[in-house]
Amino acid sequence: MIDGNRLVDLLGHSSAQASLARYLTDAGMIERPQGPDVVQYLDFDDLGLALIFTVANVYREEIGEPRDDGHWILSGIHFYNRHQNGQNDKFAGVLPYGLSFEFNRAHTVAALGTPIVDEEDDGYVMNTFRADNEIVVTTSTAVDHGEALWFKVEKIDKFHRERGDV
Repeated sequence: MIDGNRLVDLLGHSSAQASLARYLTDAGMIERPQGPDVVQYLDFDDLGLALIFTVANVYREEIGEPRDDGHWILSGIHFYNRHQNGQNDKFAGVLPYGLSFEFNRAHTVAALGTPIVDEEDDGYVMNTFRADNEIVVTTSTAVDHGEALWFKVEKIDKFHRERGDV
């Protein structure tokens, strides 16, 4: 079973770092980032999650110093309840920060505190919460049935700082 807390602990590490590479392989996530893009989303649809990797020099500019050397740095994780187009399975592991897909907005606020961003668009509420000094959690909740559709955990980056999230 994949432990979301363990994945969060690995944010900021290079894809080549031994403990990250081993954990991903043991969890069945064999694919690694490659190619010319500066940010790569590796979708593991059957596991209900996506890993976000950022090229090290961009990571340094937008987030800060990586925790170790390497070209691709783990900068975020998407945990899916269900995808809007139905292509992802539900993440069946342990969600970080004691979260649950059964949480509505009030439960998420109870777990993470007052959101720093609160937006509604097209029948969905998006909230961003500050989890700690380096990490934000964004959630999308369907207005009609209230359950969390996904949680995105990521390092605080230039976008969040410029938008005033932190």
